[in-house]
Amino acid sequence: MFINHIDLLNFRSYEELHLELENRINCFVGPNACGKTNLIEAIYYLALTRSFRKANDDALIRFNSDSASVSIDYFNDKSKKHEISAFITKRGKLICLDSEKQKSAAGIIGKLPCVCYSPTSVNMFKNEPQERRNFLDSSISFISSNYIYALSRFKKVLKERNNALAQGYDEELIEVLTNELINVSYRIYVSRDKFVKDLNSQVNQIYSNWFERDKKMEVVYKTNVPKFLSQSEFVSSYKNAFNRIKSEERLRKTTLIGVQKDDFIG
Repeated sequence: MFINHIDLLNFRSYEELHLELENRINCFVGPNACGKTNLIEAIYYLALTRSFRKANDDALIRFNSDSASVSIDYFNDKSKKHEISAFITKRGKLICLDSEKQKSAAGIIGKLPCVCYSPTSVNMFKNEPQERRNFLDSSISFISSNYIYALSRFKKVLKERNNALAQGYDEELIEVLTNELINVSYRIYVSRDKFVKDLNSQVNQIYSNWFERDKKMEVVYKTNVPKFLSQSEFVSSYKNAFNRIKSEERLRKTTLIGVQKDDFIG
């Protein structure tokens, strides 16, 4: 896979840019504030439909402009050419794949796999767990569309459950939402656990080639409940955990445990 062409119009500092890339390693070199990071941001935006700078979409629009557009032509692993484009306004955005409008980010994520490592990335393991979860979720989403849907479903159910707790709804509704939350959580847990295991295997293979062979690195996946082999054990453990904190959740009016609390440490 490689990116063949990039077009920018009123994106960040760029009034207009048309750039051809080679099917090899491409390096962008230049003085500070010349737009190198903005160019990388444009690529990342089309890969994940959001900026890695935690910026709102309207911040991507060039000063004194009403809209911005970004498009990338790329060849996938089967040497088939595709185009991803985004039209951004202060009222919203339109994302297209091969000129076809996409209803959600799920239609785009994974088409253009992208990992961004910036100077601030070194703080990831010192900052809040949410930052590490976001990085891992983005990485898994590139290789699994099922994970994207599971994560989207989980966030929706979690929001509904938190709202039900905040509004003081009856226990029957809370239980229905809890069961749904647990079931979709298992799919997320399995994907995260597998990804971390695969990551550790690959990292240690590279690490052993660079340093002493008896040295190892490991990313540890920390969950709210002990790790299990079966879905039934996972579901049973989470149900018991939710039952134990039922009164506290009612009091604090929010969901206190779940995969949204997971962490990854090195």
